[in-house]
Amino acid sequence: MPARHRTWPRRVTRLALPVVLVALGVAAFRLHEVHDETGEWRLQASESPPRVRFEDRDYRRGEPVAGPPAGTREVGRVLGDTPVLARPAAAGATATVIWLPADGRWVGYGLVGGP
Repeated sequence: MPARHRTWPRRVTRLALPVVLVALGVAAFRLHEVHDETGEWRLQASESPPRVRFEDRDYRRGEPVAGPPAGTREVGRVLGDTPVLARPAAAGATATVIWLPADGRWVGYGLVGGP
C-alpha cells in the first residue's frame, strides 16, 4: 500500500501538465494577437494603445482631445467593439486620421506611411 500512496503526485502531474501547456499556448496566442494589433505585449489591449490596425493599415496614437472634429462619422470598429470615427473620404480612399474613444476623451491616430 505505501507504493500506491507515493504514485499520486505522478498522476496529478500527468493530468495537470497538459492543462498547463494548453493554457500557456492560449495565452501566447492571445499575447501575439494583441501585439500584432496594438504593438503592446499584453493579454488585453489598453484603452488607448500606441498603435491601431484599421482596414489593414497602421495608425499611431496622437494626443487626446475633448472630442473628435466636426464632420466625423463612424467608419468601423477595432479592438473588439471600439468605434472608429473619421472624416468622410472619397470611395476607396484611406482615412489619414481616425479617432477612438478612451477614458472619456477621444484620441487621434495618424496613418503610418502614405495613403
